[in-house]
Amino acid sequence: AELRAVSGAVSGRSWRLPAGEVKIGRDATNLVAVEDAKASREHARIRYADGVYTLSDLGSSNGTFVNERQISGQVPLSDGDMIRIGNTTLSFKA
Repeated sequence: AELRAVSGAVSGRSWRLPAGEVKIGRDATNLVAVEDAKASREHARIRYADGVYTLSDLGSSNGTFVNERQISGQVPLSDGDMIRIGNTTLSFKA
């Protein structure tokens, strides 16, 4: 699977998602580091288990959105989903 930034300061970048867990946020230690003042340092997590990718918000200040709906808890991701973190939009490709 892959994430591609389609808006925001990192627009055009893409990241291959390894098995296991990936953190997204503005801290440079995250595999998916976004340069976005509205993103928390550790904003969200994508986890791959049992053939399914899921996205969770990590208690961020401004929330995590999938297809413009704010998420709570863990939500499954589908090919083509748009994930918004602050002003950054990421396209999910399964």
